[in-house]
Amino acid sequence: GVTAQELDSVFDSWRAALRTLAAREWLQSGELETRCAASVTDQKLLRDEPHDATPEQHDAIAAIEAALHRYQAFLLHGITGSGKTEVYLRVIETALRNGRNALVLVPEIGLTPQLVARFASRFDVPLAVLHSALTDNERLAAWRTSLAGEARIVIGTRSAVFAPIANLGVVIVDEEHDASF
Repeated sequence: GVTAQELDSVFDSWRAALRTLAAREWLQSGELETRCAASVTDQKLLRDEPHDATPEQHDAIAAIEAALHRYQAFLLHGITGSGKTEVYLRVIETALRNGRNALVLVPEIGLTPQLVARFASRFDVPLAVLHSALTDNERLAAWRTSLAGEARIVIGTRSAVFAPIANLGVVIVDEEHDASF
């Protein structure tokens, strides 16, 4: 979005042109609410406390958390139901507590609702969801919350990798072996 003040500073007579474009329904004008993201100290981070981690999960969490301050890739391997999701939920929690944000990529849109529900039940922070099944307005709203730094966690398919995420601290590629990636 562009503000009237920004247009005034660049163009002398822009209002008539915008009225014409709006009359043809080529653009919409209105007011956009902007909000600043609350810091971790200003808000409760978790809705639910995590379950106790197994020794194997603790080892994986410790190794990944030790590398959060630098770029390093990890492959977390385990059968379905082995607790991989809990590991990356804990790693994301640590990133959030350190003022960093997270990107979670899923291979297909069908996996998104379940994952969003899991994240929403765990974290009390704004989430943004990005994938092609959203309407243009929904996708734009999610992109804007990410751009504004309001969304602390962005969840989406491959195209979400292009989301403008400030202070990115961790990228999770769920089901990385899937051919969609």
